[in-house]
Amino acid sequence: MVGQLIVPFLLAYFSLIEDALTAENNPAFIGYVTVKDKSHFRTVFEKQINRSPTNPSELYHAILGLHSLGEKIPNIDAICSALNKPVKNPDLAFYASMGQKILGSAKCKVSIQEVEKLSKQLLAQDITVENLYFIISSMKNLGIKIDANQVTSIVNKLKAKDNSPTTIAFILQILPQLGLTKTVMDGYASGMNDILDQADEVNGNQLFYEKGLYTTSLVAKGIVEFVNVYGEIPKAVEGKLVKLFNYLYARRQVTNTRAAAHMAAAFKALADSTVMMPIVVEPSVNMNDELNLAIPSEFSVDRANPNLNLRLKHLWTGVYIKPSEFTLKAHGLYNLVNKKIDENQVLVGPTDRGDFKQDDKNNIFQVSLLPDPKSTATPSPGYYALEISAVSKKAGDRRKLLGLTNVQVPLRVITEAKVGQTTVTIMDTAHERHIADISLTPGQTHKASTASGAINLDVGQQITLDLHLTDGSSSSHTQLTAHQVFVQLTHQKTLQAITYTCSEIIKDKQTGKKNYQLFLMILKVDSGRAASWPEFTKCPRIELVIVLRCPFANQTG
Repeated sequence: MVGQLIVPFLLAYFSLIEDALTAENNPAFIGYVTVKDKSHFRTVFEKQINRSPTNPSELYHAILGLHSLGEKIPNIDAICSALNKPVKNPDLAFYASMGQKILGSAKCKVSIQEVEKLSKQLLAQDITVENLYFIISSMKNLGIKIDANQVTSIVNKLKAKDNSPTTIAFILQILPQLGLTKTVMDGYASGMNDILDQADEVNGNQLFYEKGLYTTSLVAKGIVEFVNVYGEIPKAVEGKLVKLFNYLYARRQVTNTRAAAHMAAAFKALADSTVMMPIVVEPSVNMNDELNLAIPSEFSVDRANPNLNLRLKHLWTGVYIKPSEFTLKAHGLYNLVNKKIDENQVLVGPTDRGDFKQDDKNNIFQVSLLPDPKSTATPSPGYYALEISAVSKKAGDRRKLLGLTNVQVPLRVITEAKVGQTTVTIMDTAHERHIADISLTPGQTHKASTASGAINLDVGQQITLDLHLTDGSSSSHTQLTAHQVFVQLTHQKTLQAITYTCSEIIKDKQTGKKNYQLFLMILKVDSGRAASWPEFTKCPRIELVIVLRCPFANQTG
């Protein structure tokens, strides 16, 4: 049996992917709401209007969603007709008054007298928090005077009985409508952190509530509306609020109308905030948009050219932030020993790496990962986190840059991986006899001393391919470890291929040096296999496939 070994250009990139975990106290947004996302929302709401043209609750949620998107609402006259119900309970009062407020049509009519009469009855008796929200919002929409002292007294009683996420979320949306002073609201501000502490965490960068997406959206909207009136966001709340919106973002393909409406309303409330500005940090080249992935964008820096390029984008509008409008600072670069941001960070170099360079033409911020301009000490390949922060240059703009306050950006330093010494060993296993060791040079065709230049192999012989990987950008040829290595044999004429998995071998226990080996036994090919693989053994080409890290490992949750 005769085979010719051809080793083509063996080259790979050492690609270390972050585990999609953000810092505990300083998380970043994992993505922005795209035009495609908003189109999905619009479809959900428009279908609901066509499906339930007379149901007040479902119509309200559909128009709330479309209004949050800034979309034109169809069939306004029919919607007004469906909402113009006798005000017999607080939810009908709420749907009708919100319809009148959102649609602005003269055909949407609500009896102020009926709502005022209903409010006096409800506020004088035991009332649920949801009904309290309905009636107070109705009064606010219609300009009916609200007794703030009476309502806060009711709120306090409700809060004492029940501090569940849903109850607190409604309370946080009721209080901003009462015209309270900041001093009075101080007494309720702790409710934001209390409700966030009840949330469960997933993937290290998302918070959610077991009751579902509707409750999570309701809480997010409640916190934002409270903060917008309160005038500031407590430090303990900032990072958790980002995680809450990350959960909503990750589930933005929701098809439930109520949950989708409150989600869209929460995003819109955050976008319209005069207290906060939600900013997404993304690489200068972002593939997540094309792939529609709900995972953090990947930041990578080539060791040979250690410049980090990134962009800032508004969470809701998707508009790029002009670099000249902000000062973006780079702080400490941390090596992630355990590949996770919240575990075993080791500072590499200075704690202050200066301001990012600004490129308004391409909306790019750039900073070098070299310790200083004169240094050539590039970071070693691996997992890192760069702490960044930003401030607005606009006069009087005091908005908190949500998602960009001492945020740790996960990044990976990549390098060119080269195949080092590669040896083919041929053994006669039947007679336990060593036949030959053949050194292969990546990128070159090996020719044996035979007349044809081929390596002659006989049935019963064993061939072993042994190789290791090195850092191509380092003069010291530092060893690299692969996640997995495959060797593919391809028939040069038919292009049929067989792929084999290499075994990982520890060559030196003290240094941990690893090689990758493939063992093949030359056997007699039966007629069936020969038919499916015609003359495969006569001219195989050897190709190396190196998987240094699965790009989606530990990211999809």
